[in-house]
Amino acid sequence: MTELQSLGEFRIINEILRSRYASVPGFGDDCAWIDGKKFEGVRALLATTDPCPEPAAFTLGFEDEYFRGWLLATINFSDIAASGGVPVGLLTSLILPGSWTTYQLERLLEGIDHCCDVAGTHVLGGNIKEGPAPELSATALGTCARAPLSRVGARAGDSVIYVGELGLFWGGYLSIKNGVEIPESLESALLKNVLTPNPRVKEGMVLAASGLVTSCTDNSDGLYTTLRFLADQNGVGVHVDADKLEWTDPVKWAASNLGLDEMRLAMGWGDWNLIATCDQKNTDAILDQLRVSGTNCGRLGYITEDRGIRASHHGEVGKLMELNSERFTKDSWFTSGIDGYIEKLNTSPIVCIENN
Repeated sequence: MTELQSLGEFRIINEILRSRYASVPGFGDDCAWIDGKKFEGVRALLATTDPCPEPAAFTLGFEDEYFRGWLLATINFSDIAASGGVPVGLLTSLILPGSWTTYQLERLLEGIDHCCDVAGTHVLGGNIKEGPAPELSATALGTCARAPLSRVGARAGDSVIYVGELGLFWGGYLSIKNGVEIPESLESALLKNVLTPNPRVKEGMVLAASGLVTSCTDNSDGLYTTLRFLADQNGVGVHVDADKLEWTDPVKWAASNLGLDEMRLAMGWGDWNLIATCDQKNTDAILDQLRVSGTNCGRLGYITEDRGIRASHHGEVGKLMELNSERFTKDSWFTSGIDGYIEKLNTSPIVCIENN
């Protein structure tokens, strides 16, 4: 395998990137561009940018740059999905060590490209530079034919719904970390969100097309942090009906073999679900539309006038576990490390009973 530093930037562009992206309009120019004809009937052009942390999969031994590339794309397309947008493309910024091999770069690009395929789009262009350690970020572009879905708009009495598999990431991650042997029949499902989580682009488009959603976001920072931010943005509270949640078979299997409650597996980041609100009377209609394509979804709870994030769980009612991953805090897993995050996930009370 050839090290990148033995090639140089121009050979990397001409020998590796050009073969993949030469047909993309503007390849090699200072700026990517998009044919204006694609914007006919467009209400809004969406743009979002996010960096990519080292994948949690790497801590389990899955140290393939393919998974880093996939995660980079998912992180950005998930924001487009939460807005109900149609992805237009992805711009990448890749800072890579010169000691990387061409194989590592190819695997990184394959992960990015394959996730783009799932999202129904492609790489538009970007930049590549040399640095002491991998630093990846990207910008995703999208369009909306109607007003984008927003985090603002939830009202007291609205239903809160989830779109995707709650608990699948941590069910798979903790099973592998703890040496639990996963049956072959469940391996694909439990590894899915650990290695190649899908951005919920198609589901976001269904939510937007329904015209019935009052607010929407993704839960990239974990369930508590997501609900807290949604509540703060709207001046409301959230009640989670944990006892009424329906768990998929892989999550139930993982919880049973780990000796954990399914709700614990659902609390953390990693599943890349969408969390949306809607009028109570429209809940079934939205869920039915999502389930037509086989999407796992359901009722999570409801919006309350009283501030705070509360839950009912095994007959107890109180504050939902404050499993934060808020940036720039001591509780952030970026600060405390993934082991500290897991410790809190495993041991903190799911519901904290409030004193009257």
